[in-house]
Amino acid sequence: YADNKKVGYGSVRVEGIGNYKSKSENMKFLIRKDIQKFVVTPKADSFKVSYSKLKSSAQSLTAAKTMKISDTVGKITYNIGYVAGRKYFSINQTNGTVTVAKGTPKGIYNLTLKLCAEGDEEHMVCYRLVDINIKVA
Repeated sequence: YADNKKVGYGSVRVEGIGNYKSKSENMKFLIRKDIQKFVVTPKADSFKVSYSKLKSSAQSLTAAKTMKISDTVGKITYNIGYVAGRKYFSINQTNGTVTVAKGTPKGIYNLTLKLCAEGDEEHMVCYRLVDINIKVA
């Protein structure tokens, strides 16, 4: 056995003892990437956006305000997976800021956000979905 710590193939040499002393064999095995824990939870049941402010300009909610993210490895990217009224919402794929468009009607909107942690040479790519509710009132 020799320094088999990195992702890829490792090797071990098995040598016999006693009556099998003359027997030996080299064997290879695969070392796989670790799975990330990657936990994402909303910070509240819903997030309020002012309807009166939306009459004049778009409003934004940062990722830091809307969700708690932990145990990730690598760069995170953000996308909107599903929302009724999709045309009223956009997301910054780099920092996760959700923008509610000017003129969005009153209502409660459930957004499903898809987050991707890219991983590294020792950790797999990992995806998570998180639902956040935005109340325009």
